[in-house]
Amino acid sequence: TKFKTIMGSLPHDDQLMTYEAKREQTFNDLVAAEQAEAAVRKTVLSQRRTIGQLELDVEDCALLGTNCNTAQSQLTTAQQTLTQLLTELDAAVEARLVKQKLYDQAFDAYGEALDNYLTVDTKLAALIEEFKALQDKELALYREFAGLEGATAQIHYQWDWANQVNRYQALNQPLKMQWQPLPVTGAKILAELQEKSETPLGDKA
Repeated sequence: TKFKTIMGSLPHDDQLMTYEAKREQTFNDLVAAEQAEAAVRKTVLSQRRTIGQLELDVEDCALLGTNCNTAQSQLTTAQQTLTQLLTELDAAVEARLVKQKLYDQAFDAYGEALDNYLTVDTKLAALIEEFKALQDKELALYREFAGLEGATAQIHYQWDWANQVNRYQALNQPLKMQWQPLPVTGAKILAELQEKSETPLGDKA
């Protein structure tokens, strides 16, 4: 029960969970950025292949001496499209680098928080072991002394009933009453121990 009380009093490590969630989020963002960059690179590669084919078409057209306006127009349009795709690729690379930096920072922060958590956890485990050792000593002392007889006391008192009755009668003569001793029942006795000086160890003697 005491161990459960100790463990239950510890707060949950919400900070570590926050770092872990941040690391996972930045990792997912990085993966999405890498996928977006890969998609643009694939489109750029496909466009370069298209341009290569169009360039061959223009060369064939020139060799045959036919009208090359259509082929040349298609090649120009394809080259313009490639220029736009390369701009998009640059932006995708930049976005991926930003996501990579954020992920690296989150990864390092989580690693540091995890190290701190494990350090505290190790210290806590050591404290619990010390507590268990103290509890074992306490239990051993209890078992050693629990069977011993405790302190005993004997009270002896005397009461001069005859003398007391005579005193009451002398003090109350005008009442014309008959006084005689009666048995005492339901009596309560209050007692206390005298305070003594402390021992060298600081305990009461």
